[in-house]
Amino acid sequence: MVRQKAKVFINGYGNIGRRLASALSKDKEVSLLGIAKYTLDGKILEDLKDKYDIYVPENLVHKYKNSIAGSVREAVSECDIVLDAAKEGGGYYNKTKLYEPM
Repeated sequence: MVRQKAKVFINGYGNIGRRLASALSKDKEVSLLGIAKYTLDGKILEDLKDKYDIYVPENLVHKYKNSIAGSVREAVSECDIVLDAAKEGGGYYNKTKLYEPM
């Protein structure tokens, strides 16, 4: 029996998210669905788009729609595991407003 890889999404790409993404991208036991980036500029987008699928908040999807994989909400609905690497306080907000309702 072939075991299916768990799809992991990293919500946040700061110091912690960057380290998680680096480690998980090398792990053969998981499939890294992508990372969430809440602030983007052209340089960041160019640096990341060849490494990871990028997801943004719904209010930014229209601005970057040709350069990203989708919204954070879409990524959360597609993944098996979310690793929340949000800024202080953001993880609790994400839990109550995004993860639990879904």
